[in-house]
Amino acid sequence: MIQPSGYDPTIRLYEDGGVKEIDVYDQESRKAHTYQCIEPIMLATRNFGRHTRCFLCVDCRDKSGEKKVVVKDAWAYATRKGDGNNTVDVRDKVVIMRNIRDKLAGNKELESKCATLVHGGVVQVIKGDIVEEDNTDTAFGMLLPPSLSSEKREFRAHRRMAMTPDCVPLQNVDHVDQLIVAAADIMNVHTAIAKTCNILHRDISVNNMLITKLLENKVRGVLIDFDCAKDISKVDCKTRPERTGTYPYMSINNMEISNVKRTQLDDWDPEKVATSKRDKLQTPDSFVNNILAKFLKLPGHSRLRALVGVLYMKMFFNESYSSFFHGTITKAKPLLVEEDDSDEETSSPDSPVDQDEEQDDDTDCVPFKKRADHAQDIADDLLKVLLKEREKALERIRKRYEKEMEAPF
Repeated sequence: MIQPSGYDPTIRLYEDGGVKEIDVYDQESRKAHTYQCIEPIMLATRNFGRHTRCFLCVDCRDKSGEKKVVVKDAWAYATRKGDGNNTVDVRDKVVIMRNIRDKLAGNKELESKCATLVHGGVVQVIKGDIVEEDNTDTAFGMLLPPSLSSEKREFRAHRRMAMTPDCVPLQNVDHVDQLIVAAADIMNVHTAIAKTCNILHRDISVNNMLITKLLENKVRGVLIDFDCAKDISKVDCKTRPERTGTYPYMSINNMEISNVKRTQLDDWDPEKVATSKRDKLQTPDSFVNNILAKFLKLPGHSRLRALVGVLYMKMFFNESYSSFFHGTITKAKPLLVEEDDSDEETSSPDSPVDQDEEQDDDTDCVPFKKRADHAQDIADDLLKVLLKEREKALERIRKRYEKEMEAPF
């Protein structure tokens, strides 16, 4: 017998307490869609905050049970309707995901490389003859003292989204070449989203980079979790009004609340925090050891070291655009990482620079200012390097697979 879960009738349980069915209200069609839960993927570890939960499900109308989706349930920060001049909630992740889905529709190369919205919206709760949006005001409003105005209350909306595809963690790669392919796929779709949708992800971390395993030992990288994303055409991305990313992976700009404009490079710039982050990323070797700590035991890790070293130089000490380094990490130019001699050259030579360029006086207090002026060019360079290495990695994967098939059992 299916029983209601009490405070949330849109999730129904088995008698033993396991989740059986979940209703997902779709803002676009204004209809609820019921999904059958196969298993929980992630359960909330605390009663307050985002309280994020994820479930692997199938649509109850799908008799085959083959079209699996991930249902994400979370209490996200939101903008109250009617608050001041705010008529559109720029933090509405359902709107952001729908925008990405619609803009990438038809692009087979990219649409399978990021989470794709199927249905989504704010949970609708029926109270007697009234249907209300489930948020902190409707849930707790009667329990709060009248003296506590809405401006002083934290406001969260209970949103639920059904998304595809079903993936596995990035740590499931078997070889460095699979990791290179996955990273290139993810940053390729990240760049497309930034350019075509004006949306910056702002939380590029290992937990948000998944893979789909394909035939012949191939993989596809998938970018997920746009909870921290914003439409940079509608908001001022120079400020950090709330948490913007997984703490260890936030860019130095965000960590130091710099007034430098946010760009794609902030999503290319991962690992560690603020002043300690500057120390840990001062040289290519320290950068490689910190960035690749989880993957240094994979076969072919020396090739990965060389690639990350090249990306480091292009991101933090790119002389193609300036003869000075403008305080991005340190003013002293580091030594290049030695590349694996067994592979083809990973990097391309830097273009000539103007040695007479003068350094700004304010670069120490405003880090990354000059780099932000060339952010798009540098991001394009970084992606070009990754995509080139992706093709090489795919070729090595193909050759290893053919060799495995030829080997006697």
